[in-house]
Amino acid sequence: MKDQRALANKCLINEIPFFTLCGNDKLARMTLSFYIQLAQQEQCNTEFVLDLKELLKDFEDFANQEPEKMKLPD
Repeated sequence: MKDQRALANKCLINEIPFFTLCGNDKLARMTLSFYIQLAQQEQCNTEFVLDLKELLKDFEDFANQEPEKMKLPD
């Protein structure tokens, strides 16, 4: 996955809105899954879609390994 910190910093510096998902957010995996579907539908770059799928796997692994940390966003 591309350097997410660098991307966030670039957005902050250039005053571009951005959206962050945290691994302990119960809604993050569904949101990321839907985003992957949209990216495929819109024929985004294959590498980008593969990166998203790898990120989703990280989110799923976290949820499976740390279920007590999962919560609804507040």
